[in-house]
Amino acid sequence: MEISQADFAGARTDGDPVIDVRTFTEFASGHVPGALLIPLDHLPMRLAEVPQP
Repeated sequence: MEISQADFAGARTDGDPVIDVRTFTEFASGHVPGALLIPLDHLPMRLAEVPQP
């Protein structure tokens, strides 16, 4: 299933942060406002940046 960035952002009501795990290029082509970019291959090294509930 695919959803547009605008539809995703509009459907969110919880206020939880969005972590975008795509590449820098994919993120630059468009992303949800306020999303935190942590490319998937960097995630293990950047876990401390992931907000905790």
